[in-house]
Amino acid sequence: MDSKIEELVGEPILLTEALRKAIEEADSFKQDCAELNEKVEKLANLIRTFARLFSHGKGSLYDRPAKRIMLEVSKTLEKANLLVRKCKRSGVLKRVMNIVSVSDFRKVNSSLEGAIGDVTWLLNSSPHRLDGKRGGMDGLPPVASTDPMLAWVWGQVALVHGGNPVEKEEGASYLASLAFDNDRNRKLIIEEGGVPPLLRLLKEGTNIGGRIAAANALGALAADYERVQQIHDSGAIPVFVHILQDGPMKVQAKVAWVIGKMVSQAPEAQTAFSTESIIRPLVSLLVFETIDSSPQNKTFRSNTMHNLSRGTAAIRSPSVVEGKACMKSIKSDNGRLDDQWEANSTHFDFCLDRPWGSPDIATHKEAKPRRIRHLRGFSDSYYFHGFSSRELLKKERENEDPETRKDLKVQVTYALWKLAENNVDASKRITDTKALVCFAKLIEKEKSAGEVLRNSVMAVMEIAGAAERDVELRRSAFKTSSPAAKAVVDQVLRVVETEESNLRVPCLRAIGCLSRTFPARETKVIEPLVRQLSHAELAVAGEAAHALEKFARTGNFLHLEHSKTIVDAGALPHIIRLVSTDDKDVQVRALLLLCYLAMNAGNFEAFRETSTLKVLKSFLRTSVLQVQSVSENLPVAIQHLELYQATPHSFY
Repeated sequence: MDSKIEELVGEPILLTEALRKAIEEADSFKQDCAELNEKVEKLANLIRTFARLFSHGKGSLYDRPAKRIMLEVSKTLEKANLLVRKCKRSGVLKRVMNIVSVSDFRKVNSSLEGAIGDVTWLLNSSPHRLDGKRGGMDGLPPVASTDPMLAWVWGQVALVHGGNPVEKEEGASYLASLAFDNDRNRKLIIEEGGVPPLLRLLKEGTNIGGRIAAANALGALAADYERVQQIHDSGAIPVFVHILQDGPMKVQAKVAWVIGKMVSQAPEAQTAFSTESIIRPLVSLLVFETIDSSPQNKTFRSNTMHNLSRGTAAIRSPSVVEGKACMKSIKSDNGRLDDQWEANSTHFDFCLDRPWGSPDIATHKEAKPRRIRHLRGFSDSYYFHGFSSRELLKKERENEDPETRKDLKVQVTYALWKLAENNVDASKRITDTKALVCFAKLIEKEKSAGEVLRNSVMAVMEIAGAAERDVELRRSAFKTSSPAAKAVVDQVLRVVETEESNLRVPCLRAIGCLSRTFPARETKVIEPLVRQLSHAELAVAGEAAHALEKFARTGNFLHLEHSKTIVDAGALPHIIRLVSTDDKDVQVRALLLLCYLAMNAGNFEAFRETSTLKVLKSFLRTSVLQVQSVSENLPVAIQHLELYQATPHSFY
């Protein structure tokens, strides 16, 4: 007998043998003991049937209900054994101390009936009976009479664990429905071992419907940090990586949705997800849908694949330790290759399709290819026998319907956005890939303000925010010679001037965060921001003022040059309008910008023409001085303007 089965049924079988022996030795209540014996025999037969069913490999054991039921059966048999032993002839004093009544036998009989019902339900809920037929799942086991939901969860998890493909899909769908209902159901499903079979179905399922249902259930369970941690601890990351590399596109989209939801519900999980090889497979999917499918890249298709393969070689193993080591290696390689991008390239498509660091295409074609594992299980023969595997994969993905491909982009961009949110380390890993190029292309292609555009813009904003906080990231990902950085900035500026206001704000915020990366007198970036100061919506105008303030603040090495550019672009009249608004947040941002401009470029005639000094002095006795940055800079700005305007002529 299998050790796992023996552990479950060993104690109940021993207790039934002991109980039958005690019944044979009973001297009183023989009729009642005989009735007990019938039930004990029936219960023993059911337990042995259960043991035979799973010991001979005719079924897959989901042991949560079995453990609970066998524990209750053991308790019932112990009570029955204790009662029957009281019926054995003994001394008068002991007989007086151990008084037995008919009601005691009724209670034990009822408990044995419940135990029989529990084991019968356990057999019926198993994937296969001894006769090969699927057991019914009607009714509830007596052990769950006070908590019917427990039985429902057991039944559906058992289906996912060992049912046929159709039953597994139905079980996963039902679990997803239960998990979406309330937190108690989610807790119950996880506590009763529902996550491992769902992960197994997601990874090894034979039909797409079942795998999607499993992903839906996992996403429904990931409702808070505790649940996300439990799913993670069950081994979710290697399964997700496997799907992102080798799964069907519909399943990949659903897994990306699960990742995005888990990270959004539990930001503390960002580190765990970003360090275990999740980011590169996600970006690889975007590469296929953006860079790789671009018409300009068809000439260099094999070279692009070679680069992508080098970038994803480290993530093939589900081992976390191995994955981390490989990620470190690739990260260092990419950092070295990034520095060799062409600084003067204006057509970043060609530059990105070249092998990074390669002087020309011909040199790359002569290079000896590596024999490595790569995306979606390509055979190594790809590198030695042309592009057959490559073309097969391309055909497979191109045959997917447009809705599926769009959904994949939506979910992947959302997942990358949430991974990068307020996380410098994740942002570094994202920029170590071709993600910035993908975001630039997606922002360029998505003309309407849909989810793909929104997610891409938000991801860029979060990465830019991380770059503002981290010097290393700012210098590596957004150096002025990087075609990817140039492409992203160009597309973000395009959105600022053409798209809806709900995307203007994150785009303006991204530009502001990157203010330290732009060279002196950068009119290409500053002038669009100045134009947004006159926007009808105060939220947009205020964000533009905040972005320009980052260009002009003293912490920016080029603040003097940027301030002059801002004044030259005609920003002062718009700023004066904003400082007079009733919106305090917008007012403070505009006032700070005005102070920095006065300190850095106060000798411009525009300050005299707009009566800036008078405007600044009007705030000296207002509540806005309670803001520390305003109270520190306003007096200095007034002092500078008084100095410059004390003479009849400007120094400029």
